[in-house]
Amino acid sequence: MLFYRCDHLRVRSVRLLNSAFHSVRVIESRYVWMEGLHIHNRVNGNNDGFHFVSAEHLAVSNCTVESQDDACALFGSCRYVTITNSYFSTRWSVFRFGGGSPADVAISNCVLHQVFGCPITFQVTPGSVFENISFCDVHLTFGGGGTAAEGAVRDVPEVAGEYFMLGRMPAYALFARNARALTLHNVRFQVSQPDQRPAVILDHVVDAAISGMSVQGNPQAESVLRFIDTKEVLSTATRVLTLAATFLQLEGTGNGRVTIDGGDLSKAERTLAFADGATARAVPAR
Repeated sequence: MLFYRCDHLRVRSVRLLNSAFHSVRVIESRYVWMEGLHIHNRVNGNNDGFHFVSAEHLAVSNCTVESQDDACALFGSCRYVTITNSYFSTRWSVFRFGGGSPADVAISNCVLHQVFGCPITFQVTPGSVFENISFCDVHLTFGGGGTAAEGAVRDVPEVAGEYFMLGRMPAYALFARNARALTLHNVRFQVSQPDQRPAVILDHVVDAAISGMSVQGNPQAESVLRFIDTKEVLSTATRVLTLAATFLQLEGTGNGRVTIDGGDLSKAERTLAFADGATARAVPAR
């Protein structure tokens, strides 16, 4: 299904099986409803489920998507989007944002199952900043298996033709770079197999709030969290679920106003470590 510059478009209760390309592609359209679709699309390498480009006032609900490529791509400047009550399984990314200026996107009450790439991918041009991103009430279990060498990577390329060309990320759960106003609330990150990478890496992030996060660590990993030149972070009520060497490692002279307030970090051998010019002055006493 291909729709271009359509207004007031509704697709409901349709089953789409083994498309030669994307199952549903919607370009520069407004007031779009996708409800009750079942998409099974796994016959070639470019089998997206939904692929939206600069769509506005878009609602996706009660859908089941099993795709080979991105399950729900939102490219260009997609705005005023709600995605809810749906199931997604894919060999690549589930929700993938690329290019443009997406805004006002809300995703809720969705199950992500058997995802072999990255559950959520944000890609921007060099020098751009993603702002006002919140992950609330999210529970993700990753495959694990990451090595200490992969966790030691500090030079992830700024630009790649496709996100998988970046290689394996140095964090097993969340890698955020050049972001502002990031919120993690009531999130749980686990692995099914031991992973020697940090769970979360914030690289040049400003203004982050982490509350009620439960996260698995690993004694062979450098740390559970890694902050690189990151400022204005408040971490409250964080729980380290398994043994770990260090809870948080700060790197670089650009860190500042990082506050750790409460939580259960007892399974980490030490709370803080510093490298590349970072000092304890970046972490106010609490």
